[in-house]
Amino acid sequence: MKTKIFFTTLLLVFAGISSAQNIWFKTHKDSTTLIQEANLIKDMFVQDINSIRPELEFSLNTTLKTSPMLIYYNDKTAYLPLWEQLPEQMK
Repeated sequence: MKTKIFFTTLLLVFAGISSAQNIWFKTHKDSTTLIQEANLIKDMFVQDINSIRPELEFSLNTTLKTSPMLIYYNDKTAYLPLWEQLPEQMK
């Protein structure tokens, strides 16, 4: 009986966690809203880095680009794709 209660509770906890992940990520249909949201997140990230280590003078740009990888950072630029731009095996 205790085992059934344990596994039922465990199942409910994992179900709650997995359904909460739906709000973690968004897909955008147009590049303008993707870049606007990316810039907001980027500004908060840069602000956090600069508050921790002001001598670093960290900066970052965001741009749309799908290849060669999904989302990546290179040369002080974060590259983000639109969902429709991704190859089918990456979706």
